[in-house]
Amino acid sequence: MKREDFLLVLASSVEGITWGADTVIMALYLKSLGLNPLTIGAILGSAIIVNTLLSLLWSVLGDAYGRKKFVYISRGIGGLSFLLLLIAPYAYLFANQGFGLIASILAEKSGDLDKAMAYRSSLNILFPVIGSLLPTALNFKGIIIVDGIVTFLSLLLVIPVKENYKGTSRVTLKISSFKILGKLSTEAIIGLGAGVLLPMLSLWFNLRFHATASSLSPIYAISEITLALSTLFSPILASTLGRIRAILTFSPPWNGRPKITSLKINL
Repeated sequence: MKREDFLLVLASSVEGITWGADTVIMALYLKSLGLNPLTIGAILGSAIIVNTLLSLLWSVLGDAYGRKKFVYISRGIGGLSFLLLLIAPYAYLFANQGFGLIASILAEKSGDLDKAMAYRSSLNILFPVIGSLLPTALNFKGIIIVDGIVTFLSLLLVIPVKENYKGTSRVTLKISSFKILGKLSTEAIIGLGAGVLLPMLSLWFNLRFHATASSLSPIYAISEITLALSTLFSPILASTLGRIRAILTFSPPWNGRPKITSLKINL
């Protein structure tokens, strides 16, 4: 793998550490600040909406003027937001944004995109496992500092990469591949369920069973490992049962970042 490909693969997947850690601790951290479950749910739900809209904004501007500069802006805001989260809970609204930009640069530059995406998929499974285990060693504030460092690291990894794409110089929301996205729209339904459930699940365990972040950490790590195994074996299930039957029989493997693993669509 080329050096730039490796840097982009690492930059686009290392954020999985923050995902794995925050899924365990974020609701519990906000509870430790004295916030009630309704306010916590409002913050976590609003964060998904805000960061989705910001990611769309950076993608549109990246298509128009080049993506790398907006990686710096989005990752810079994200890293700063994690650090501000130590004193202001609403800073979490801006902590996760702009992920698609690095993947777009990778798709544009990679000499062997299949290999690069295979490595990226593997790291996207490994890093959340690492993140899920952080609560066994660090307290809430320590993990949030790690989140900030990891976010800035993803920015630094992009700096040595030379971007060839200069942009169209036109800002537009028109999506040329809209029909393709329509075929994949079922993934949005999966994401809706994940977005509603996962951010609040650790809080529910805490309120219902008095579970702590450190006790939940191994459970979440095992969950990430089962994701890896299900992703690995889903093609076997698809070939044995048939793709549609496998999808209907087994829930698609997901960890908050839904993906199609057994359904092939001819585009």
